[in-house]
Amino acid sequence: MGHRSCVVCVFLVWSGCVPVQPGNGATGGSPGYGTTPEAQAGAASCTEVFGCYRRCEPLTDECVAGCEATGVPGAAPASRALITCMTSAPCGDEACLAQTCSAEFQTCANTTANVAVAPPPPASGGTPPPAPATAPVAIVGAWASASGDPTRNSSTGSVRVREYAFGADGSYVYRSQVSDGGTSWYLVREVGTYTIAGDQLTISPSSATSTKRDSGGAQPAQNVPLERVTYAVQTHYFEGIQEWNLVLTPPAPTRRDGPFGGTSSFPNSYLLSANYRPQWQWP
Repeated sequence: MGHRSCVVCVFLVWSGCVPVQPGNGATGGSPGYGTTPEAQAGAASCTEVFGCYRRCEPLTDECVAGCEATGVPGAAPASRALITCMTSAPCGDEACLAQTCSAEFQTCANTTANVAVAPPPPASGGTPPPAPATAPVAIVGAWASASGDPTRNSSTGSVRVREYAFGADGSYVYRSQVSDGGTSWYLVREVGTYTIAGDQLTISPSSATSTKRDSGGAQPAQNVPLERVTYAVQTHYFEGIQEWNLVLTPPAPTRRDGPFGGTSSFPNSYLLSANYRPQWQWP
């Protein structure tokens, strides 16, 4: 079995486990489920977004974006990571593909809607049941942002590119590349664990290194101080650009994230996109 046919087979079998919702006359290239992204935003799990891809005939960027706009926070990056792995894996059979992309399959399967359900109304004269606890924010997947021009090759201003990748197992990887406007870059890689309690996200790094690099080469990596931070966390759907952002609000600017870069709606926060994929100066 060739690589392309192998990918198509696994794609159809796995996404076929998700019931296809009836449309309302939408044609190929329209968002999945026959509704607009705004109407369905936040409703679909990663597997449902992945299943929506197969309704795109042809598979255009517009249709893919429509599918991803219907997902819960984290569904878009998780589903895109899965399809990227499947199409780039050097495999010729389904078993190899399932093994190579096992982490992406698992992350996608675990990225589901996590919504507190209101209790049923009490019987006449009864005591109302307690209100449900606030559901944790779903953040599994990759979230990234950039300021300045990440593709520049000369000293044209400061640049900061960063990405968090949150695993379904409670681990995370943080990566950033920062230039102060000269020819030198500072490359940071940090790993650790995270926990979410309601709207509070706690990042607990276990190791972090920084490497200075320029056209002359890279200096030896140096350990950097570990910074455990608890952020207020939420996800926000920006209708104008039709994408989800992860909003992290710490008590004060952090060494890890740098200066605040939020909007007027979130002035003392860090915003990271579910759709943006960093263009690293140094891969």
